[in-house]
Amino acid sequence: MGRFEPTLLSLSERRHEYDRRRFVAYLDLLGFSDAVCLAESSNDELDRVNRTVEYLRQTQQQFCNTRGYGAPCFTVLSDSVLMSIDAADDLLKLTNAVGGLAQDMVHFGFIVRGGITSGALVHDDRVCYGPAFIRAYELESKTAIWPRIVVDGNMLNHLVPNAIPESLFHVDLDGMHKLDYLRKGFPCASNLFRSYCHLLQCAYDLPLRHLRNKLSPDVRAEKIYQKLEWFLRYVQGCAKDAKIQLSEPVK
Repeated sequence: MGRFEPTLLSLSERRHEYDRRRFVAYLDLLGFSDAVCLAESSNDELDRVNRTVEYLRQTQQQFCNTRGYGAPCFTVLSDSVLMSIDAADDLLKLTNAVGGLAQDMVHFGFIVRGGITSGALVHDDRVCYGPAFIRAYELESKTAIWPRIVVDGNMLNHLVPNAIPESLFHVDLDGMHKLDYLRKGFPCASNLFRSYCHLLQCAYDLPLRHLRNKLSPDVRAEKIYQKLEWFLRYVQGCAKDAKIQLSEPVK
């Protein structure tokens, strides 16, 4: 057999494709890798992992089927998810999709950390590459630190006044803007009060169950506990603003 020679676009066509500006979100499901490892010996964890993967698979298929209506591109990368949308489209489609995914992950027992930015990106059902991908990954892995979804400041300065309500974001103590996806006023938050209470209760239970079992003194475990405590304060703040009384989870 001869060597495979791919059919290439012309340089101008490749430049046009590569330079297309997109909004992109890179999300990491905190704790998913550990759950995958535990699934080898725990049927409960195996069931949780399988249900999460099936949810992601169905979500990816749904977005693929509705791409013609402006749904974001959606790619699952092990314990991470990448979403993007053309910058000429409505950014709310991306922020709502990201917030909705983060809310749904709470029900599966996972907290999301991520970064949202914009820039040159090639993203379809087969490949994804470009500087915007790298920037979004760096925001998630190096800047976010806590279990939050941070938004690139440069993108906010140029786009928020004209594209999306500033109320979707909250400025943290370190000056970083995060997507305020658990807040009552967030577009993806249920208008039904009981459903919203259930969401916050699940989000409240998630870190508490782990913090009650603080046994390991090693550095990695301590960093995990700090992230859980940060998320717990975020949930408590949302509940206080919504005047919701959270119940202590059953031991």
